[in-house]
Amino acid sequence: MKRAIMVAISVILALCLCAPIAVAQSTNSADKLTTGELGAEWWQWVLSKPTKVNPMNGNYTGGAQCSGEAVKGVWFLAGSFSNIAQGGQAVERTCTAPAGTSIFFPVINVECSVVEGDGTNEAELRACATGIMDDVDANTGSITAAVDGNDVLADHSSRADTPLFTWVIPRDNVFNSLLGRNLPPGPSDSVADGRWVELPPLSKGEHDIEFGGSFYEGDLIQENTYHLTVK
Repeated sequence: MKRAIMVAISVILALCLCAPIAVAQSTNSADKLTTGELGAEWWQWVLSKPTKVNPMNGNYTGGAQCSGEAVKGVWFLAGSFSNIAQGGQAVERTCTAPAGTSIFFPVINVECSVVEGDGTNEAELRACATGIMDDVDANTGSITAAVDGNDVLADHSSRADTPLFTWVIPRDNVFNSLLGRNLPPGPSDSVADGRWVELPPLSKGEHDIEFGGSFYEGDLIQENTYHLTVK
């Protein structure tokens, strides 16, 4: 399967009897956009960034790769970018996020675009993304997510497809540099599908977030860790 599969889980929030996590109150644009619409914004954010500053690219501490506010009042985070041919990778990141922003990220997702040859119109692109995501669902061995040691994934995720959106491919893009593609720079229409998480703002302070999963009988394994300071 040549389609790149994203696992991108980030800051997670849960209320645990033994170790409660405080929640700040905030009104933000996540209340005004559907999950699918935020998903389209997330993909445009992550795919339009050149490799050096792309948030899917490897380990990092601070810098442009931590800049996740593509939508005002909503903070995006990404996991690592890999496909079955590559297996998987463990990444560790240290970032700071502003207090009062909601958190949005995919647990796992896929996208299909015209430039990748996945279809020529919205119906074909949507059929591509939905079909791949159905197959991912059927071949998921496990997905895990924890914040400060507490398992929090189950209560906050939902599956949604995006509306048709356009992303602008930079000359130095992650598909070419990390996956060996040969995509030309410029705009391309796309549709994505995935399991997304929307969370209210985290409390101020430091949080350790660990997430990942096993897919296709372990052919793709992801291990992602964020050390996030909210202030």
